[in-house]
Formats: sequence, C-alpha cells, structure tokens
Amino acid sequence: MPTQTVSTFNGLTQAAGAAFSLILTTNTLPTITRISGYCNGVVNTQYFLQLFNTSVAPANASVPLYEQQILGGDGFTFHTLGLDTSKLSNGTLIPANGLILCLSTTEGVLTLGTGAVTMNVEVELDATQDVFPLNQVSVGDTSSDVGSLLVVADPSTNRLVSFNVTNGHNATQYLQLFGKVPAAGDVPVQEWQLKHNTSLKQFMGGGYAVLDGDANYVIHTGIYLYASSTAGKYTATGFLDWFIQAFYI
Repeated sequence: MPTQTVSTFNGLTQAAGAAFSLILTTNTLPTITRISGYCNGVVNTQYFLQLFNTSVAPANASVPLYEQQILGGDGFTFHTLGLDTSKLSNGTLIPANGLILCLSTTEGVLTLGTGAVTMNVEVELDATQDVFPLNQVSVGDTSSDVGSLLVVADPSTNRLVSFNVTNGHNATQYLQLFGKVPAAGDVPVQEWQLKHNTSLKQFMGGGYAVLDGDANYVIHTGIYLYASSTAGKYTATGFLDWFIQAFYI
C-alpha cells in the first residue's frame, strides 16, 4: 500500500518542530499505518497520544477516538497495521471532519500538553486518500499555456503540496522539479512522464521540501516546475503548451 507522511519534523532545516498537536487531515478519515516520534516532558511520566475527529484543536475533556500510552523522555513507534480511523466508534458513522493527533497528560479525555510537554511525531497514512495541509497557496492555473511555473523562488523554506498539470504538446514530454532555474542538461529532483494530452494530479503528502544541489555543492531550495522534452535531464521544449497549477505551504 502506498503511504504518505505528515510530521512535525522540518526536513529542510533538520529541526524537530516539537508540538502539542498535529493536523493529519482536514476533511477525510485516513488509514494510519504507523505513528512514531519522541515525547518530551517529565522522564518516565505517562502521557497519551490521542486522535480526534476534527481539524482544529479540541477542547480539554474531549473524548478521543483512539489513544496510545507513551512515556516522557522516550521514543515511540506504533505499527498500527492499517488503523482505519473511520471505524473507531463501535460502528457509529464518523463524520469526515478531519483528524488531529494530540498529546494529553490524562488518559481517556484530553488535557492538552503545555510548556515542555510536547511531541516530535511522524504519522504514516494511506497515500490513496487525500491529506490536505492548511493555509495552502495556489500558483498558476489550468487554462494558461506555459512551459514552466515558478512556484517559490530560491532560497525558500516552503514545501510543495500538490500540482495539477496537462501536457498539451503533440508528443510525450516530462514535468521536472527543480530547486532553481534549470540550465540545459540539469538533472531534476523529481520527474513525471506525461503523454500527449494527458493530465496528472500529484499529491506530495504533507509537503515536499525541495533540496537541489548544483556542481558547486550549493543547495537550492526554491520550487520550479519545468516541461522538458528529454527524460533525466532538462531540455527546453521550445513551446508554451502545458497547463500547470501548484499548491505550496
């Protein structure tokens, strides 16, 4: 099963990003395959990871759909073997209001962590279900003919969330992702092949931080999408016949 990850960890800055809660989805109830991380707080004190059917922080005393006990000052990993969060209410239909993971100091009801009681956490979800990070910014559209799209200029701390593209050229071409404006022959960070008049909607999990090194060992962190006539390296197509829309956070 393909998976995607939502995390408090910032892959660009290598910062752990301790938090009291983590929004997993805003309008779906995904299957969870793994929860792992580290619990800050008082060493050897019991805390609780709790899941709630909402995309905003629930009030204290709210009853979770699901919880796992963890210890302060210790790491944790739970392989949940396909935890279907739509079936956590004993057969009662759960509205698709989203899902949030919270760190609680009490069992059975939420007492949200405060101060140093935080978590560094990563949650692996079924990638066949959409997860929508909040506060996305849209760039480009699906009606203007272009050959490339500048999503965010280099340098950047932003992350690519998703894109919608159509290859309107009369031959197979390639959408390529770079961290800078590419020169001819540059190798992309990622690449997607599209045949003539085909479209692709690509979702990048909780957001993809682009890290694009050059020949001088400089890391570029912008978000640039370019159409190329060759696979594996950038070759300008010479035409403006792609439609590209992207979303970032």
